[in-house]
Amino acid sequence: MFGNRLVDEIVTVSEEEIGSAVRIAWSRLHLALEPTGALALAAYLTGKLPAGRTGLILTGATPTSKRWLTLLGH
Repeated sequence: MFGNRLVDEIVTVSEEEIGSAVRIAWSRLHLALEPTGALALAAYLTGKLPAGRTGLILTGATPTSKRWLTLLGH
């Protein structure tokens, strides 16, 4: 699916790791991230990215109040 010239590695994260990344982004960075926008942060926080300098792209959204409370674990 991906050309080996463009992608070195693919990592996966669990739903729990994504939720944790969303909560950490909110509580420590004051960023409201959507779950898919927190995938890179989840991989970074769990040590699944290669060592060295790393840049992360984090994106936000406008979830409903109910969804936001669910993401934050309330």
